[in-house]
Amino acid sequence: GFDAKISSFPQLLNSIPMPSRPFKIFRSRENSRPAKMSFKERKEFEELTAEIDRLTAERHELETVFNSGEQLSDIEEKARRYSELKDLLDEKEMRWLELSEKA
Repeated sequence: GFDAKISSFPQLLNSIPMPSRPFKIFRSRENSRPAKMSFKERKEFEELTAEIDRLTAERHELETVFNSGEQLSDIEEKARRYSELKDLLDEKEMRWLELSEKA
């Protein structure tokens, strides 16, 4: 039974036609490791980290002012800036995530 199958294995391998050239193995981009960050990307990543921290702090300051309940003469300007900060943070955080995948 089993021993007879094992002993015929080399003959079986020799009977399989092989290509004249060796196979090239291609890795799909999804399975391969992502490219490492370039110097320029690393610098951008560090700058984004600092800028995101700064923008987040500014956003928290505005939230504190809004939650204080005090009368604000420039509420429209502060609300506009808050909206700008939200959009900027979304954009910068998205780029930061793209770069962090390469880290």
